Amino acid sequence: MKTLLCLVLVIFSFVSYLGITPKLGIYMYHPIPHYVGMLIGIGLLVGLMLKEFSKRRLAATLFSVFVVCFFFWYTTIFSDIDNTETNIATGDVASQSLKQIELVRLDGERVPLGELFAKKRGTVLVFTRGAW
Repeated sequence: MKTLLCLVLVIFSFVSYLGITPKLGIYMYHPIPHYVGMLIGIGLLVGLMLKEFSKRRLAATLFSVFVVCFFFWYTTIFSDIDNTETNIATGDVASQSLKQIELVRLDGERVPLGELFAKKRGTVLVFTRGAW
């Protein structure tokens, strides 16, 4: 039962960063409280495993280490993309070079972005990071 509670602490620390803190409007560049919660869970698992070894505790510890490594990678390396350089500020009107960019429709036809601006008044462009 203690093993399960320690594993739940690690998983809750991960899930709370992805699910709860964004809904509360909290963003942390380095989520120290989540790191601490995960490390406490792993420390308790290691302590339990040293006290009484079992395959279940070993599996829980290894899984927890994997989750922490993934979380560390996700928050420090994957999310560390420099998005400070922008050519178009919020509210700007599209420049001539932007209007020349061609988009590919689902049927394969190429459509210049300027043509969409001409047809649709108040066109909004939304850029998403799709590197994954």
